[in-house]
Amino acid sequence: MRYADDIGIVVGELNYEYLYLPMESGEFMADEEKTPVDYSKEQILQFFDYSHLKPELRDVSRPFCDLAYHVVGTLPRNAERTVALRKILEAKDAAVRAYLSVPVS
Repeated sequence: MRYADDIGIVVGELNYEYLYLPMESGEFMADEEKTPVDYSKEQILQFFDYSHLKPELRDVSRPFCDLAYHVVGTLPRNAERTVALRKILEAKDAAVRAYLSVPVS
């Protein structure tokens, strides 16, 4: 699995560039014209930052960040993509809470 920070996206510092993110099947592209994706214009991505978290929580959050970048890089910008990103964010938050939860006795 490739991680966003492995391919030049500086998670946490919001130091994004126009990037093509290579995949096995080709490249991530947001539209048919094959224009680069400007991740800095995607405000919701800031909430997937995990650089400030403890290492064990980074492991919980990282897959959700990767999925969010994949969604932005492969799907056209529209209402349904926004819904997908919000649900991924909700899932990430729930996963972190699940990790942090204390068993009730």
